[in-house]
Amino acid sequence: MEHVPNPRNLLIAIAERLVPGGRLAVSVPNAQSLFAKLMRQGWICHSIPRHLFNYSRQGVLTISRGVFDLELYSATQLYAFMLSLYYSRAITRMLATPLRALQPITSLLSWGDNQSFIFRKAS
Repeated sequence: MEHVPNPRNLLIAIAERLVPGGRLAVSVPNAQSLFAKLMRQGWICHSIPRHLFNYSRQGVLTISRGVFDLELYSATQLYAFMLSLYYSRAITRMLATPLRALQPITSLLSWGDNQSFIFRKAS
């Protein structure tokens, strides 16, 4: 999404190709990470012109609003997140519960330079 000029149009095009309830995994640099804040223009993911956009969590949610519903988010729990892509929705829900409980803490820290989302096609 950080490489395309109109990421919302990209999400709409993907949603049109997904079956109802279909899922999409998105991974983008985290513009709110600790290193992004410390390094500013020197941040490794601030690579213009290769990256047209850098996203906060809220920015990705705004672009996806009405097209996809957020199922799972992580800026710190990458391995648990990746497991949820390959296993059933029941396991996804089991993983999501402890991650949601940690969300207030991880939102404050947001230390990971990468943030990952699992979206479900909006009904």
